[in-house]
Amino acid sequence: MPEIMSFSELASLPKKPRVVKRDGKGNIDFLLPTGSWSYWIPEKEVQSEKGLLRWIRHLLPKQWITKDTIEQLIDIAEEIKTS
Repeated sequence: MPEIMSFSELASLPKKPRVVKRDGKGNIDFLLPTGSWSYWIPEKEVQSEKGLLRWIRHLLPKQWITKDTIEQLIDIAEEIKTS
């Protein structure tokens, strides 16, 4: 059975590094393994569930995409949708 953690224990866990961010110019940037933020997609293309799924399907075959990358993209898409 998994260990149950308190909120303070969860909050003290190390944060995962950001590999996806909003650039403030209407794009979502991805940190590539080379260390550059040179892959981007327009924010407007992930404002709908259909658009987000289309991008996830496009990104999944890329070798540099991880579970964390997809989770951060989804978080940003939710943020865009509610703003």
